Amino acid sequence: MAIIGVIGGLLGALFNQLTLYITHWRRNYLHKKGNRVKIIEA
Repeated sequence: MAIIGVIGGLLGALFNQLTLYITHWRRNYLHKKGNRVKIIEA
């Protein structure tokens, strides 16, 4: 049963890192493009 906890923890950590990467990419790339990209993104 401990292996399920380990796998769940690793998947959670991977999800958190992926979310941080996407947030940094959106902040650096999409905000430079202007308002049209924000409308398309929504």
